[in-house]
Formats: sequence, C-alpha cells, structure tokens
Amino acid sequence: MAGVVLVLLGRAILGAVHLKVGEGQHDVAQVSKGKKEIAGSLVGAFVVASIGTIFTIVYGMGI
Repeated sequence: MAGVVLVLLGRAILGAVHLKVGEGQHDVAQVSKGKKEIAGSLVGAFVVASIGTIFTIVYGMGI
C-alpha cells in the first residue's frame, strides 16, 4: 500500500512539472493537465491512506 501512495505522490510531482512547464510556455492545455494530475493524485493518495488506516484500526480491534 505504501508503494501505491508513493506512486501517486510521484504522479503529483509530475503534474507539478507539467504545470510549471505550461506556465512557462503559456500553454493553457498543459497547465490544465498539470492541475488535473495534481488533484487526482492527491485525492487518490488520501483515499488509499484512509482505507489503510481504517483497515488497521478495524483489524487491531479484532472486529
């Protein structure tokens, strides 16, 4: 699960690179792509981490 979070955070970094390149070239499509990658990756990382936390709590309680 940690690997999935790392991949998603890496993808967010790639989205930030697209955002910066797009701003430098005044490319609206590149900026939009970067924003979407950042948002999607961070939401995905949050969901995966939340599911992992909930699973750990429930498993630890023995339910």
